[in-house]
This record gives sequence, structure tokens and C-alpha cells, in this order.
Amino acid sequence: MVFSEYGEQAHKEWGKLSERYSGIAFDIFQIMPNHIHGIIEIQNSTVGATLAVAQNANVAQNTNTNQSAVNTTNIVHNCETARKRATVKVAPTVGRIVGAYKSLVLTKCLEISKQKNCILGKLWQRNYYEHRIRNETEYMKIAEYIQKNPILWGRDYLNTIISV
Repeated sequence: MVFSEYGEQAHKEWGKLSERYSGIAFDIFQIMPNHIHGIIEIQNSTVGATLAVAQNANVAQNTNTNQSAVNTTNIVHNCETARKRATVKVAPTVGRIVGAYKSLVLTKCLEISKQKNCILGKLWQRNYYEHRIRNETEYMKIAEYIQKNPILWGRDYLNTIISV
């Protein structure tokens, strides 16, 4: 594939994804005129959200007046603990990675179209196709398909009207 300025941006941003996400390997990738293919390897299997714990104000019942007494020292401590938990990095989902990639490429392509004083039009389809590769045989089959995809483009009916 010979890239247009937009295709070059798509290629550059794929390369930069490894700087954004640790524990993720960005494997084989192919930019096509009307779609892309890529394999994302999630190396760190820690996926999920942090536990949201209700703050404990350590409310003690005052038996003499039947009113609540609040220990403010524990409130401050519990807020700090909650803040630390909130900053724990959670492994990104494939959806977040794809969304970030699309957004970064779109931003760069919009800059190019503004410089050229032209309208970009629709760049991405709404969703994406995701498939979990379960073994080496499947990986080899998919990687080969991605590598050979540009050869198949010559047979695609959109080949005559779209350039990367």
C-alpha cells in the first residue's frame, strides 16, 4: 500500500500506541484504503476496575445525648485512601485502545484537511470487529490474512474509487 497523508497518520499513530499503553503489544498491522487490520496482544492479564469502597466516617453513637459523633481524622484518612485507590491504573480494554487510536488519527487528519482547506468527510465506521485469538495456529492464519490483504485489494470493487 502507498499511503496518502491520512494513511501516513494512521500508520504513525499505530506505532505510538505502545507508548500510551504498557502491558500491551501491538503486533502485525495493515492499513487498507477503507479499513485496517491489527493484532493487539494484551500481555498483562490484570483487567478490571478498582474496588469502590464507601467512606467510613466512623460514626460513634453518643449514649448521653443520642447524637452522632464523627471522627474527622478517620474521614480525612479514608478520603486519602480512596483517592489513592482511584489512581490505580486499570488495564485498558480493546474498545478503549481502538477508540483512542481512532480519535488520535481523526485529530491528525482533521489538521491536514484544515491546512488544505477541504472537508475530510467520514473517516471511521461506527464500530469495529474484535476476535480473540486462542492459539498459535489461529494466530498464524490471521497474521497471514493481514499480510496478504493488500494483494486482495486489487480484486475489491472499491479499489477504483478509494485511495489510502
